[in-house]
Amino acid sequence: MPKPLRYSLAAIAGVLVAFAVIAALEALGQVLFPTRGRVDLGDPAAVVTYVQGMSIGAILFVLAGWLLATFAGSLIAGFVAGKYRGRVAATVGFVVLAATVANFIAIPHPIWFTALAVLTIPL
Repeated sequence: MPKPLRYSLAAIAGVLVAFAVIAALEALGQVLFPTRGRVDLGDPAAVVTYVQGMSIGAILFVLAGWLLATFAGSLIAGFVAGKYRGRVAATVGFVVLAATVANFIAIPHPIWFTALAVLTIPL
């Protein structure tokens, strides 16, 4: 297999694994920290109110999920990439970080959580 194709497929596989882990852990988070009442996801103000009212445990669980997803996705990407695993794994981390920042732009989160996520995901 040509190297550029292998590295591209490795990065795609890593990103897919990362997003699958995020989805699974956020679903688990809903079981462990259920939403009080119904949240209209089509109403931005309701979503902001919900996020601002999340418990510390719930929000830290989200962060732990993002960190675990970054690790798992980078691990898979590195395994598939072979020789240049560091670069491909870093690509996965960058994509997760970019998605996280996009999430922060769309939905205001507590400042401490935003800073902690932006600092820890690249690690």
